[in-house]
Amino acid sequence: MGDQNENKFLVPENWLKVEELKEGAPVKLVAAKCPACQAVFFPPFETCIRCGFSPCTRIASSTGNVYSYTNVHRAGPEFSVPYRAAYVLLDEGPLVFSQIVGKEEIAVGGRVRAVLGRLKDKEKGSGMWTYQFSPELPSAPGKGE
Repeated sequence: MGDQNENKFLVPENWLKVEELKEGAPVKLVAAKCPACQAVFFPPFETCIRCGFSPCTRIASSTGNVYSYTNVHRAGPEFSVPYRAAYVLLDEGPLVFSQIVGKEEIAVGGRVRAVLGRLKDKEKGSGMWTYQFSPELPSAPGKGE
């Protein structure tokens, strides 16, 4: 018998565009943009949270820059520590909070991309699906520039 959270999401599934249910798979966060005042916000709402205009346009975002971060050394008993958490300013505008995964160094201003991951439960080893961010590796000289 599998984990009861095997296919459950921590956030509503309509906040994410997921192509593959696998840790580390690319994911896009679904945000909203107001056509009236140009506000961009996550999570998405039908009505603008700034001016009240409706309907807002859905946009997808998967990359951004680290705005600030911390290393978490104390958490509730169900979470494994240490882990990294950050505010990420998405390229499309919204500021989101998430866990940073991977062993790569991160810094304020560093590039990150959204990936699918699980919040780890100390006892069970796996938890519910959610979005996380992974540092983007710098491109090799002459590649992608």
